[in-house]
Amino acid sequence: MRLPWWNERKDLLEVAKSEILEQYLASDDEDEKAELLARYMSIDEQSLEHEKIWAEHKIDAKTWLATGTTILLAGATLFFEQTDVLHSKVVPLWLRRRFGGN
Repeated sequence: MRLPWWNERKDLLEVAKSEILEQYLASDDEDEKAELLARYMSIDEQSLEHEKIWAEHKIDAKTWLATGTTILLAGATLFFEQTDVLHSKVVPLWLRRRFGGN
């Protein structure tokens, strides 16, 4: 989800790869092309590692479900405890009331 204040930023690895690609296409020297290709491949490996790290630390649906269930159960427990305490205070007063007008 993109928020309005989220700045679109270019990935530095993608910028470096595009610059190397431009240099590769403009070059005629085979040794320079081999060096540029090696640099491109090393940067590509780094970007794959970054994507792997992002994928490992992503919050999946199972985590959202477990967290939501835990919060819901905690809220239900607190609500029950609140009504149980109120019930335990009111019932003795209700049972001790006097009947009739005398």
